[in-house]
Amino acid sequence: MNKPIEIELKYLTNKDFKLARLLNLLTKNGFIILDIHDVINIDKYFDTPNKDLLKDGASLRIRIVNNKPYGTLKYPVNKYNNYCERIEIEKEIEEEDFNSLLNIFNDIPYDISNVCPKPTLSIINHRYEIYLKYEDVIIALANDDVTYKKDNEEEHETMIEIEIKEGLNYKLLDNINDLIINNLGLIPTKENKYKRGLRLTTSKMLSRKKHQ
Repeated sequence: MNKPIEIELKYLTNKDFKLARLLNLLTKNGFIILDIHDVINIDKYFDTPNKDLLKDGASLRIRIVNNKPYGTLKYPVNKYNNYCERIEIEKEIEEEDFNSLLNIFNDIPYDISNVCPKPTLSIINHRYEIYLKYEDVIIALANDDVTYKKDNEEEHETMIEIEIKEGLNYKLLDNINDLIINNLGLIPTKENKYKRGLRLTTSKMLSRKKHQ
């Protein structure tokens, strides 16, 4: 089975960040804007009782996009200086339920047999996505407005993700990273949204209990 590899850069942003500055920076350095999408992704993440996927840097989710459910499994391959590589397998599922999710991954050489049917985290992500081209490489630049929900806790943050869609080029990613760090001062992160969401909501819960 063909296993697509996700290769991306991630940066945390704040209220002072201007997407137009980043786009201007990229287009001045040879990138051409191809297309723009505005979408809301609703995700439910699943894990084992011991959070084995979390510990492994993996994630298993159901994503709702335009009222269509998709199952997605990601697990790490390599970690380089500025970006992470993960196998990403995504398939449309017939229904938004746990059994449908497991059934589409029954032939994958990654053990999800002990995953629990209750979601460990939910995410609502308002994504403004721009596709750009540089020579034979196409990247997706996502400006994400993210809300993490776990039990009664909720956290919010914004971030940028830059993912190669066509034409593997590590040097280009390194050049993009240098442009962003040197000109915009964004904070890079290697954490996936599942890990960040669990950490932030758990920290908020512990802090609230401490002050009760």
